[in-house]
Amino acid sequence: MSFNNGDRVQKIGNGPSLVGIVQYKIEIPPPRWDPDGETQISYSVSFPTIGTHSIVDEQSLKNAVNPLI
Repeated sequence: MSFNNGDRVQKIGNGPSLVGIVQYKIEIPPPRWDPDGETQISYSVSFPTIGTHSIVDEQSLKNAVNPLI
């Protein structure tokens, strides 16, 4: 699943499911010695309710069901 800047997302996993805002997308290409490898995609996500941001991989995010911030 791909997200755009400004999308409201929630982090999947342990802990509270806080709503964050996607700031930008980070794409890391596969290394030169593994041309058939996959591009790694992460997002910089801001969590305004707790005043922090973090880098989260794409598989750990989902669209926020009730995006109230």
